[in-house]
This record gives sequence, structure tokens and C-alpha cells, in this order.
Amino acid sequence: MSEENEDKDARERNPRFPSETLQEALSRVEKLFTGLGRGAAPAEAVAKAVGYNSLNGTSRTTLAALSYYGLLSRESSKYKVSDLALRIIRPVNDTDKVSAVWEACLSPKLFGEIQKDHADCTESVLVTILIHKGFTQNGADKAAHVFKDNLEFAGSLGYPPKNNESKDLNPNSAGSQKSSPGSTQAMTPQSITANELPVPIGENLVARVPFPMTEDDFDLLIGTLNLWKKKLIRVAVTEKATVADKPDAIVTKGG
Repeated sequence: MSEENEDKDARERNPRFPSETLQEALSRVEKLFTGLGRGAAPAEAVAKAVGYNSLNGTSRTTLAALSYYGLLSRESSKYKVSDLALRIIRPVNDTDKVSAVWEACLSPKLFGEIQKDHADCTESVLVTILIHKGFTQNGADKAAHVFKDNLEFAGSLGYPPKNNESKDLNPNSAGSQKSSPGSTQAMTPQSITANELPVPIGENLVARVPFPMTEDDFDLLIGTLNLWKKKLIRVAVTEKATVADKPDAIVTKGG
């Protein structure tokens, strides 16, 4: 089979997914915002603003990736930076940015399905699963890599607040059955599932950590916890002070 036929076969068999990682897509959006602001513009102008000389097959694929992530809004035949993208590149606060990053990360239909059913799989196992779902080898390799890169990027920033409106976008929500890499959500011992290492953090409380992890994964987890250390301690101090102000409050542990 010729290379041209192989490319055609890949396009026909692989379900749609963004060809760029979320970090790459956000870099494109930053260029678009810098060049054109939030005004709607024709596809060719958008393609040039994000780094291409013209509107061609490659630039169209990039614009499609931005759309899959929800970073582009379409108005008739024109495009502009979406509200979701603006929440990430020009956030009003860190919490909303984290929530928006996770929303963009899981906006592509394929990635939302993977997060729901196979988030704990290694990249190599995920490739095999995607092949059985009809992907070509190259398509499966690419999709698995982009998904895992996105998950690592979003996880390095933090996790969505528990009151996120969409439980599917919140790895820590009560309705989610999967944990995200590096998750340290407090829970009771009874809720620990397979492929997780229970780490005691208090009376009747443990943190769930994916197990096993690579050394890079472990370093990422430690770095993420250090980034959140001051905020977590401030929250704990605030909650303690609140309880002290209300001596009649009843505090329960373990659920």
C-alpha cells in the first residue's frame, strides 16, 4: 500500500481527535489573541495569526484541533477566541483557570470517553485499547500520547473544584469512578480501589495515589503538592478558625 493510501486509510478509520496537545493549542490561541484580539476573522486570517502562511491542509487540521478543545468559537464562516480559551489565557483567578483547563482537556469526545473508562491505563495499554476500537497503529499512538500529555498538563495545575457543574470534567467529583494521575483526594479506606496506594493523612482518612508510578510521575506529584502546600494549609487554618468561632459546631471524621 502506498504512503498516500495509508494516509487515506488512517483518515477513514481513526475517530476524530485533536492532533495537537492542549499546551500546543493554547500556544496557538495566545498568538491568535495577540494578533487579532477577540474579533471574529475568516479562517485564512486565523491560520496566519496562529503561525501558518496560508489556509491549507495542515493549518486546517490545527484549527480543527483548537475547535475540538473548545478554544475557537465559530460565527457563520468566521472564527474567534472562545470564552473558554479566554478563561485559560487571561484567567480571572487560578481556580477558574484550572477548571477551564480541565474542561478543554476533556472537551474532545474521544478524550472524554477515555477519561471515563480508561483514565488509569498506561499509554501503551491505551494504544492497544484504541487499536481494538478501530484506530490505526499511528492513530492510536498519537491519540494516546496527546491524551496522556493533556492529563499530565492539567494535573500539574491542580484539580477542578468539587462544585464543578459537570461531574465528567471533575476527576475528584463524587460521581466519578476514575482517579486522575497524582490525585490526593481525601477519602475513607473503604473507597480505595485497585491500582491505588492508600496513604494515611489523618484519623480514618487516606489519600489515593496511583500505583505503581514512574519516577517522573512521582516527581510530578511531589511538585504539584508543593505548589498547593500554602493554599492547602491556609484552607485548613481557615476551617479551624471557623470551627473555633462556632463552639456548638459538630465535627465528624471518617465520612
